[in-house]
Amino acid sequence: MIMEILKNEELLKKLDEAREMFKRNGSDMDFLGTAAEQIEEIEDWKYSTGPIFNQPPYTSEMSGFSGGRLLKKKYPSPYEARLKGAYSSGFVKGEHRVTVYPKKLINMPLHIVRFRGENDILYTDSIYFYSHRDFTSGKVPELTSTGIFYKFDNDIYADIGVGVRNAYSITIYYYKNNLIKSTSMVTAPFNSQSECEMHYDEDNLLMSITTSGGVVWERGQLRAME
Repeated sequence: MIMEILKNEELLKKLDEAREMFKRNGSDMDFLGTAAEQIEEIEDWKYSTGPIFNQPPYTSEMSGFSGGRLLKKKYPSPYEARLKGAYSSGFVKGEHRVTVYPKKLINMPLHIVRFRGENDILYTDSIYFYSHRDFTSGKVPELTSTGIFYKFDNDIYADIGVGVRNAYSITIYYYKNNLIKSTSMVTAPFNSQSECEMHYDEDNLLMSITTSGGVVWERGQLRAME
């Protein structure tokens, strides 16, 4: 049964929690600085054309974009990879800790998304560093969004996200046999709920995502673009 997101007290309470966390951490320069420091602690880097290791999954596809693919090419560092248009996903002991997003101009901010696990909850911090290894600016780091991804109920997960200019989203993931079968989402400023259906092949590879209005994403159409 699909829940009505904006009538669910637990989800609205979690949204308030995320807003408080975003406000608190956004002014904590020590907290933000540790994300950049994690780049030096990474044991293994994987490079791709999209944020394929990020959680929650399929966020790119649900927006109609390619989810990306793993690259065989290796780079000297994520700093070089970002300038070549590649995403860099960093791992420590097999655990995904950080993604560095591509920026093709050296003076553009270093965009890092950090993943923090705590008590079976995954927290994400999207941060812009205006000063980094390749460029110096007088502007302090900026927290652009905060996410909370957690198990809401049996086979149901919730992702609560907040960001700058009062942005927010609440996405519910409905699982079956360890696969996401459908999602429900409410995103500011619309405050209206939408649903997506996931469709897989016989090998459980995601092939398409649909809504009541038609196809949002389809693997065959995007393969040539990747």
